Amino acid sequence: MIGQHNYLVLLLPIFTLALLFRGLAVTEAYAYLDPGSGSVIIQMLIGALAGVGITLKIYWHKIKAKLVRN
Repeated sequence: MIGQHNYLVLLLPIFTLALLFRGLAVTEAYAYLDPGSGSVIIQMLIGALAGVGITLKIYWHKIKAKLVRN
């Protein structure tokens, strides 16, 4: 059986995070996204995928050796 002290230990981080997120939440933002923002986001995604692909290509033999090893 869990005592009352243990409940407080479990609930304290949850309440702390809830208060932190509530304090950081923005209720009104007077901002707008520039039409070029979408293309920048797409370029970042393509760059990240290319980076992952190049990394896999460079380390493919090491990755393959670890996967094939019995």
